[in-house]
Amino acid sequence: MYFFSLLFVSAVINAKKGMVINMSYEVKKTDGRARRGTMNTVHGVIETPVFMNVGTSAAVKGGISTFDLQEIGCQVELSNTYHLHIRPGDGLIRDLGGIHKFFNWNRPVLTDSGGFQVFSLAKLRSIKEEGVYFSSHIDGKKIFMGPEESMRIQSNLASTIAMAFDECVENPADYNYARSSCERTYRWLVRCAEEHKRLNSLPETINPNQLLFGINQGSTYEDLRINHMEQIAGLGLDGYAIGGLAVGEDTDEMYRIISEYSPVIQRYSVDECFMDYTGSERKFGDPVSCAHRIRRRIREELGFTVNIGVAENRLLAKMASDFKKPDRVHSLFSHEIADKMWPLPVEDLFMVGRATARHLHRININTIGDLAQADPGLLQRLFKSHGILIRQYANGIDPTPVVPNGEIPQKGLGNSTTVDHDVSTAEEAHMILLALTERVAGRLRRIKKFARIVSVTVTSSEFMRYGHQIKLDSPTDITSEIFLYVRRLFDEVWQGEKIRHLGVSLSELSGQCERNMSLFTEDRTEEMRAADSAVDQIREKFGSGAIMRGIFVNRNIEHMQGGLIKSKEGDSGYIMMGGRKA
Repeated sequence: MYFFSLLFVSAVINAKKGMVINMSYEVKKTDGRARRGTMNTVHGVIETPVFMNVGTSAAVKGGISTFDLQEIGCQVELSNTYHLHIRPGDGLIRDLGGIHKFFNWNRPVLTDSGGFQVFSLAKLRSIKEEGVYFSSHIDGKKIFMGPEESMRIQSNLASTIAMAFDECVENPADYNYARSSCERTYRWLVRCAEEHKRLNSLPETINPNQLLFGINQGSTYEDLRINHMEQIAGLGLDGYAIGGLAVGEDTDEMYRIISEYSPVIQRYSVDECFMDYTGSERKFGDPVSCAHRIRRRIREELGFTVNIGVAENRLLAKMASDFKKPDRVHSLFSHEIADKMWPLPVEDLFMVGRATARHLHRININTIGDLAQADPGLLQRLFKSHGILIRQYANGIDPTPVVPNGEIPQKGLGNSTTVDHDVSTAEEAHMILLALTERVAGRLRRIKKFARIVSVTVTSSEFMRYGHQIKLDSPTDITSEIFLYVRRLFDEVWQGEKIRHLGVSLSELSGQCERNMSLFTEDRTEEMRAADSAVDQIREKFGSGAIMRGIFVNRNIEHMQGGLIKSKEGDSGYIMMGGRKA
């Protein structure tokens, strides 16, 4: 059997020199249509092409500090106008001296205008000529943002580069709608340019050298793109960006190409998929040669690069696709494991996180090869069943098939969160568990399922993980009912140690709710279900923060935490996005 893991590697496009009007940009080297250059800004030099680390709320997720970013050579950090306006507020950031001082960063910052939220929060906004009316996704509060407002917020943030306010349309988009959207975006851009010029001239402006980039729109219609670019180029802005091409169209085309080579394709994430090539070699040749053919077609027809891993199972294919990038094909067959995989650091193996890696290093297991040959009994004593699993992975063992999306029934839902401090009281743990239950129960109702098994997992500050579960007499989708069992399970299993991670999961799902009725207790099932339904509708319309339980008011705990689904529906057989990330 042959498996491919295709990892979509984004192409980085830097603007043509002729498009950069009012700032210093110098081309250093050309190679065909490729260019390398430098862009001088008030906060330092940017070497292009450049990858911008995304810190939506002025912080890069994953516990990465600004010192870490500097150490790895990050040149530009990207934050978001809409999100910073909501929390903590652009006025507060201005009072602190701007975004650079706010998160201790002395290099360039680009702030997205809020235009992407016009796309991503489509259910929570209304577009008018004057701008966009949002219902906050946090608490449902009404927010208006137009070109002038976006410019004022970004001026308060004092970013290096401000992006013009625009509309990012969905893909696919109706041609007439895309055209009218382009026309409106141009009118908004004119307003942005006027307001940006005014703000930069004010004596109280923190960064009077802030740059303004316009955004080219037009969906996937070439004529609209060209016409819109000709229009906005005439405004003489500092630079221009290509917008509206990161909403799924490229990957859809990629899947169209690879489906020609096998019908068994599993979309795994927005930028990755698995393909079972077994049997296709009779028509398309050996798997490595075919992988090269696919790689070249994607690059030539779509204009971006992929890494393709070829192996005998999903795990090895995934490992191979993470090898040297970009635009490469790597094989990792069973006879190649010792040479290609075993010398790698043990933390490069899927399912070996930082905490597990630290424990492995303490017992002198430093490479994947060390783990593959380690005593299974020792690993089981230290890590329970997880120790056996990662040893199997280290030996290249993974029986998981590639399953086309939509063919696996939903078997379970889960939600978990890692706490940024030690939880030491049952009261705080109960509140976090309630927040987790709120979200996972809502998802359960969304897919119209009922759960019979409720589980709770606890991970201590010493990284010891344990859990407890209960099988219900009757399946349920009611939040309060589920939480009663969640709290009971936690109280039964917790021994008072400090907690860093909590999880709630629901399994044995069914489409029917068969209640065991009692003659001696009042059944409030329909009443509670109606209340949950009303809450779901409000949150769907106005955002998850539009309604919350009173217990969370004035408490430093989000009322709906987590957000990670551990399901087995479609492309989520098990998580395989660990290891080294593209």
